[in-house]
Amino acid sequence: MSAGCTVALFFFHLAFPSMLNEHVTAPGLSLSRIDEQYLTEIVEYHKTFPVFAARPFTTWLIDIVHAVFSLPYGQSFIVVNFSLFFFCGVVLYFTSRASGQSVKAAGLSVPLFYSSFT
Repeated sequence: MSAGCTVALFFFHLAFPSMLNEHVTAPGLSLSRIDEQYLTEIVEYHKTFPVFAARPFTTWLIDIVHAVFSLPYGQSFIVVNFSLFFFCGVVLYFTSRASGQSVKAAGLSVPLFYSSFT
C-alpha cells in the first residue's frame, strides 16, 4: 500500500503545481515537467541555508545518489525524497501494528498519512 500511495503522491506532484515542476500551472503528467535547474538550486540552497544545513541527512543522500548513479540533482532529489516517503509509510504501518492497532486500522493509517501532504 505504501508503494501505491508513494507513486500516487509523485504523480499528484507532477500533475499539479509543486516544487517538482516549479509550480507550472498547465495540467499534465509528463516527466519532462520536472525542472532540473530549479531542483538543483533547491539542493544547493539546502546545503547553504542554516536551517537545512543543520539537518544534512537528506542532502547527503541526494549527493550520494547523484554521485553513485550519475543522476542529475533534480532526479536524485526525487529518488531520495520519494524513497523516504515510501519508507515512512512502511514504518507507520508496522508502528501502528506494534502499538496494538488492527490490520485494518494500521492499513487505514497509511493512506491517511499520504493524503496529509499538501
